[in-house]
Amino acid sequence: MKVAIYGCGQLARMMAEAAHTLGVSVCFLAEPNEDTRCVEHLGTVIRIDPSNPRASLLSVPDIDVITVEREQIDLAVLQVLNEEAPIYPPVEALAKTQHRLREKSLLNDLKLPTSTWVSSCVDGSVIEKSLKFPVVIKHPTQGYDGKSQWHAKTLDEVTHITSKLTDTAVLIEERIDFEFEVSIIAARDQFGDIVCYPVVENQHQNSILLSSIAPAPLISAEQQQTLERYASTLLQELNYVGVLTVECFVTQNGILINEIAPRVHNSGHWTLQSGLCSQFEQHIRAITGMSLVHQSFPQVYGLVNILGPVEKDQIPANNQFEPVWYGKENRPKRKLGHIALWAATETELLREQDKLLSQLYPREALRTASLSSDKALPGAHVIDKGLTQTLGR
Repeated sequence: MKVAIYGCGQLARMMAEAAHTLGVSVCFLAEPNEDTRCVEHLGTVIRIDPSNPRASLLSVPDIDVITVEREQIDLAVLQVLNEEAPIYPPVEALAKTQHRLREKSLLNDLKLPTSTWVSSCVDGSVIEKSLKFPVVIKHPTQGYDGKSQWHAKTLDEVTHITSKLTDTAVLIEERIDFEFEVSIIAARDQFGDIVCYPVVENQHQNSILLSSIAPAPLISAEQQQTLERYASTLLQELNYVGVLTVECFVTQNGILINEIAPRVHNSGHWTLQSGLCSQFEQHIRAITGMSLVHQSFPQVYGLVNILGPVEKDQIPANNQFEPVWYGKENRPKRKLGHIALWAATETELLREQDKLLSQLYPREALRTASLSSDKALPGAHVIDKGLTQTLGR
């Protein structure tokens, strides 16, 4: 069995490592100028010629299945490659989830809750009538980690911003007053079996994921079931095969879906723990026809991202964890690696996580959290001064 992974970043690297443990060989499909240092020595790299994608595959025969590490790939190229080998997740699913306006329409059609939104194609009077200000403006295809997003407090500001974004219609949505952010990672195989991981609570710094904890401390069993239903509905509707991530806002009035990521996800890197079937292994299992692994999660798990610039000797020594490095160029705010943590209790996990965060990012106002015994209490987190502004909470 040979899997071709479109993309050569850290997600491709971790998928490839999982594939090797399962006895599956891999190669990588790279765009003409794509940086491939993350996947060096893990498999052959094929440079895709967008004008003739089919010919690009001739150097590596017998590819059984193609998968992707990101959603922003030329659909025309994928359609041609799909004639040579099956692509999972399906190209039709990627077409809907790689474009924010199509994605929001999908969620609305499925009656899954989102923020109130409109397209910039509508008249200004419709925007003013449909939305409450302030709003967030998002490019439909560009951007990650908060890039290609703008905030507006008035219709005049919306008009000013959108007048400069003339290449395409953009998404305009109400800014959500949320309590915290969560994600759920789920996998579906070729036979329709679905596995969901525990809901993850995520903390961001300047729109970049900084840390995660699973199971999310403030999520009830009922909310876990609700999020599993959201994920399962999407997986089934899209005839999806592979891992999908649903990112959500938890508000006083319920849980709203923010975005869908049709791939393995940074907030799931905590699954790379001894004794667990990781999101990467589940993805490879799903796309190659293997059965998914249903498992329990006896501990509490955490994640801390390593953001550049940082040197390896700056990471504090600890027998409990070993940093995972991606082999990327050391640039500011770039995700260079991560550290996965585990503990018997939420309090212990948060203590270790916050200690690590304070060592890595001493200039930031970070959480020094403890949890009460009652998860349902909104005051279960003890927040350090300045956290709300720093992490967008």
